[in-house]
Amino acid sequence: DYRTIEEAAMMLCNFLKLSKFHVLVRPFMITLIGTLPLQSDFRATTAALEALGELSIVLQNDILPYVDSLLPIIITNMLDSSSYHKQEVAVKTLGQVVSSTGLVVTPYLHYPQLLPSALALLYKNSASRPYSLRMEVLRTLGLLGALEPNKYSMIQAFLQNRDEDRKNK
Repeated sequence: DYRTIEEAAMMLCNFLKLSKFHVLVRPFMITLIGTLPLQSDFRATTAALEALGELSIVLQNDILPYVDSLLPIIITNMLDSSSYHKQEVAVKTLGQVVSSTGLVVTPYLHYPQLLPSALALLYKNSASRPYSLRMEVLRTLGLLGALEPNKYSMIQAFLQNRDEDRKNK
């Protein structure tokens, strides 16, 4: 039942916000990360993303081994336009993971579509997007850090080549 899953993820999120219980979380880290429903019903997914953000704050560098598997899921949910709330929570979670682990600029390089997609959240149809979503995108872009112009040009060239390869196939 998705409602139960959503409530469990919300309860975990509230549990993680209490610093007294952080010691209890570390032994169960692998289990908690593995059981979060990051790709199911949008309400359960949103609650799971929020819990993941709180979990990353608690675990900090201990979550690094899981970042490569979590970032694509977070970014996919960030780009899912079916729910602005889910997008906002995904963007916030991305910011929490980045700030907790110190992975600045690296996500831009590993996920070249991240920067153009985040900028699209800011500028494309911006009047229809909630102000809170746009502010969260700006905050997260600040946490991700500045990208050197040369690196940005390389990312743009990569995306352009990839798009051309797709058209030619």
